[in-house]
Amino acid sequence: MKKKDLFLNVLLVILIISAAVLTIRVWAFDTGMLSPEAALPRFITRMENGIKYGVFSDVPESARESVIIESSLIYPLDMAIHDDSGQGLMPPFDFGTRENLNAAASNLIGAVLSSDEASVESAPEGDIKAAIAKDSLCFSYGYTLDFMLYEKYLGLISDRFSQYGGFDCLAISPADDRIFVYFFLKDTGEGISVSAPADGRVSAMYAALFSDTSSFLPCDFGWELSDGLSFGLPEYVLLPRDAVSAPRLTSYPYISPVEEGQEKIRKAEKLLKPFGFNRSSGRWYEDEDSLSYISDYATLSLTYDGFFEYRALNSERGFTPADTSDFTVLDRGRIIGTAATLVSSVYSSALPDNAISASYAGMERNAQTNTVRVYFDYLCGGVALCKDGAIKGYGAVIDINDRGEIVYAKLVSDVIREDTARVRALSRDMLFCAIELGGSGDVSAVRFLYTQSEDRTQYIAGYSIETEGIV
Repeated sequence: MKKKDLFLNVLLVILIISAAVLTIRVWAFDTGMLSPEAALPRFITRMENGIKYGVFSDVPESARESVIIESSLIYPLDMAIHDDSGQGLMPPFDFGTRENLNAAASNLIGAVLSSDEASVESAPEGDIKAAIAKDSLCFSYGYTLDFMLYEKYLGLISDRFSQYGGFDCLAISPADDRIFVYFFLKDTGEGISVSAPADGRVSAMYAALFSDTSSFLPCDFGWELSDGLSFGLPEYVLLPRDAVSAPRLTSYPYISPVEEGQEKIRKAEKLLKPFGFNRSSGRWYEDEDSLSYISDYATLSLTYDGFFEYRALNSERGFTPADTSDFTVLDRGRIIGTAATLVSSVYSSALPDNAISASYAGMERNAQTNTVRVYFDYLCGGVALCKDGAIKGYGAVIDINDRGEIVYAKLVSDVIREDTARVRALSRDMLFCAIELGGSGDVSAVRFLYTQSEDRTQYIAGYSIETEGIV
């Protein structure tokens, strides 16, 4: 072979390898290869699928035979519509129905926000309440979202609303041949409206929200009820008028102290890789409360009251989940994605049969430890699970240091199954009677959720009432 031909062949091989490396870097969301505007939408799409399917993919809804854990990463806890007559309706606690409504609303909101003719104005609380009380749809998330993260979640490459801060509720309503989307904070009543012309496409998307409400339940907001009560209700609390039907859940511990030793270790070892351990990096230790894996830098405890708890011995030396890609910049996307990857890997390794979904529920920074805590709700049919011993009642809590490493995590480990039978919870009127008999003058929060039974064999659907900070 001539030297020239050899040189060309070698050059061709080098070019092919280089192209492959660049492709892999882009696939792995390397912000060095993509602009920040392009990288974060792809990242959010993939971290959603990381929770949803246990596999990271660009395709938002790529079907897979084994769905690890269902999730719509940014998912409202409360949903309500008002029809033309002003009748309030809420979807049943059924994941399919609620997910369809959430997806349809997200598509419409994305169309309004990305419209070249979008108009942005401040919106007083009175205008927002007036919009909600008529032909409208309203979502409440239960935590504060910022616009940058929300826009990227919708797939929008924009920062045009970043100066407006955050919101925990939104409402969609038509007026004057335009579709309005209101974003507001419940506690302060501060909000903005974003509107776009109600052309054929946008009008059709809005009509689709109301296309099938036959299974929806009559409901009211707190401010619509307060005048007739002897106690105060949170203004934006959403309560169905009738007894709520919810799936009956049974549960059992992932690991039990009475299990045979080798079987217990076999199940426990499934958690080593998701939490950054290997079988030779530490040793097992058992006491009356937990089975723990102890290494020189971290511990993993499988507690007999139903949690997986990881704790790094040094907050500057944690671990990064195996499927998390490298980033040059630690931003909200990476923080949430790292936490989501851990949730996904834990479920794919140990709890693939759970009948629950995971939903991002906010984050907060600890200035003293310089870590960010990420919260996830565990939901069944759109109803949040609350377990004794969980941090603030959340299904998963994960701390991430300024290097993007997980240094603490506590996840509910119960195996939860959904029965075919359904249960009816307390009706709203009976709930009000119970509050009045208790002599409560003010209620700061009311939530419909699952709480664990005393014998820990099931989760009971019912209302949680908080009065002056006491549940």
